[in-house]
Amino acid sequence: MRGAGFLPIWSDVERKDLIDYRHWRTREHTTERVTTSGFRATRVFQVRRTFSLDVRIGSVE
Repeated sequence: MRGAGFLPIWSDVERKDLIDYRHWRTREHTTERVTTSGFRATRVFQVRRTFSLDVRIGSVE
């Protein structure tokens, strides 16, 4: 079944490192994922509360 899988990833990042982490994730990491064989797309979800939770979902073949 093509395109039916997904890969969730949770990351705990110190508040002081959050800007660098988000720049890395959006400018490098997601680009690397979608250029990897089998990955079709990426999405980033963020929960905004007293803590930051970033979830990346990559669509796979």
